[in-house]
Amino acid sequence: MILLGLGQGAAISLAMLFIVLRAADSRHAAQLSSMAQGVGYLSPPPGLSPWAPFTS
Repeated sequence: MILLGLGQGAAISLAMLFIVLRAADSRHAAQLSSMAQGVGYLSPPPGLSPWAPFTS
């Protein structure tokens, strides 16, 4: 469990770092962050996708 927590913490830290390094200024950083969060919130987990009951 500890390793899973460390992995998740490292992943979110890297995601934030990549957004900051990619952006030229704070405005672009905010746009990149909102796009990444929007995609993350709108994409369902694999087991909860609408087509999951139809696949085997």
